Amino acid sequence: MLIFSAVAIVLVFGGGKESVHAAAPPECEVATSAVELNYNGPDIISCKCSQDDPNYIGNMNFLKSSVGQVARFKRNLEISLTDCEAVEMEVNVAEITYKQIDIKIVNTSSVIINTIRMVSLEENPQFIILQNVTNFYLTGQVYCPGCSDVQGPLHLQMHNVEHAVLEDVNSTVPMKMTTRHLSSLSIYRTYISQLPWPGIFVYNATRVSISYSILPGLYPKSISMTLGKSVDVSYNIMDVENSLNVQQFDNVNEQCNRLSKLETLSFDCKRALVRKDFL
Repeated sequence: MLIFSAVAIVLVFGGGKESVHAAAPPECEVATSAVELNYNGPDIISCKCSQDDPNYIGNMNFLKSSVGQVARFKRNLEISLTDCEAVEMEVNVAEITYKQIDIKIVNTSSVIINTIRMVSLEENPQFIILQNVTNFYLTGQVYCPGCSDVQGPLHLQMHNVEHAVLEDVNSTVPMKMTTRHLSSLSIYRTYISQLPWPGIFVYNATRVSISYSILPGLYPKSISMTLGKSVDVSYNIMDVENSLNVQQFDNVNEQCNRLSKLETLSFDCKRALVRKDFL
């Protein structure tokens, strides 16, 4: 598992973070229909990376001017980011708007998100959508400043993403994940405080790995995986027996999982542990 995770990270970073260097921020414009008073849909903001240098590293402050143009309207925000080669970004939506915001990143080789700060909404989830992305890497905190434990819900969606890695993620907001058509998905050393139904849904992924992670309070069959070659669920603190629903995979490996930290691992499980992975 460690080898798989490390390989995926190298793919994402292109050999290191140095490969994504600071460049001009993406340019954004508000769709014409979004500024009309009688328009009932979301305010649509389209952003593109610079043609001269399609790499961007930074946060989402480049949106502030466009968001300001539609601040007076009581409508949701739909943000799209396209034409980028590599993006390394802090998703600081809580500092940009108080509205529900959906972010879609499309046709990008490498996407790295190292922190997500959500808006303090309670009912409707906020979406981060990745489509036609080669490598996606999420790490760091996912949280909602000053929120209760039910505010700031996030729905992470991936469609046609070649390799996706969640590593050392610490999510204290309700978080769902839906993925379709992936070569590999790795959830490693990750804590998600709440997985509202339907939780994690994976369809058509060649390899899936959930390891050394803490996923408390899972609903029955809230981790559903259908169609692929191999699934590995190992060394987690989670209710695997009730939460895991795997269908149409050639190989399924479940081992050394516990319901809580109070449970003791077997001798064989302890012997196979790598010290830095120990929960």
